Amino acid sequence: MHALCDDELPGSHMCHYAEYQLAASGIAIPADGAWLDFSCIEQNAGGTVESGNIGCGSYLGSPDAGRSTGTASGGNCMSWTSAAANHNGIMLHPSLAISGACGTERAVACCNTPFRERFRGFTTTTTNGNAGGRPGMHARCAQEFPGSHLCHMAEYHRAHPTTSPPASGAWIDNSSYNSAGENRAAMPRSGRSTHPDGACASWTSDSAFRSGPLMTTANHTTATCDTQRPLACCGG
Repeated sequence: MHALCDDELPGSHMCHYAEYQLAASGIAIPADGAWLDFSCIEQNAGGTVESGNIGCGSYLGSPDAGRSTGTASGGNCMSWTSAAANHNGIMLHPSLAISGACGTERAVACCNTPFRERFRGFTTTTTNGNAGGRPGMHARCAQEFPGSHLCHMAEYHRAHPTTSPPASGAWIDNSSYNSAGENRAAMPRSGRSTHPDGACASWTSDSAFRSGPLMTTANHTTATCDTQRPLACCGG
């Protein structure tokens, strides 16, 4: 979806709902509507203390909101991999309807909101989950894409990549905020999760009994640490 926008409007990507609303666009919405992503926001739990809990859906117009990236989100046509009539996608529509069947052809709402993240590519070299630690994963990215490092989930999605992951999938780090996992969304403050037991024991394990986060064409999932896979690289 990002590539469709970039091809027609260079430098743009598919909007998420809050991003579109914050742009205050004066362009008329097409008669058949236009696809865009759900948005998510971090929710408070008790007073003003942020818990890292995620609330996702439509009608979010906050600058603290980010893109919803849930792997099996029926609201995003299964991460934009489904044209099934029983799956829905969020859309803009003159009727003010908020979702529509994924089997219908629609335009894509494209935005060019500035962002810092940069996706560099997927490595041609592969590794299992034991790269000698997280520094080893960063070094493997830097060897192929100078100045880059292993992406984390939110960073990857905030960079709006236009290249599909390889068929095998690619290793990537988890994201978190306030100790809560945030792989379902890409909020502005989501950062890298460095929990020692996560991500193939911080990329030190090639055990078939451990798992690590993986980016695939159908969005993120997990896989056992004993398999050789390329890396998703960001930055630089």
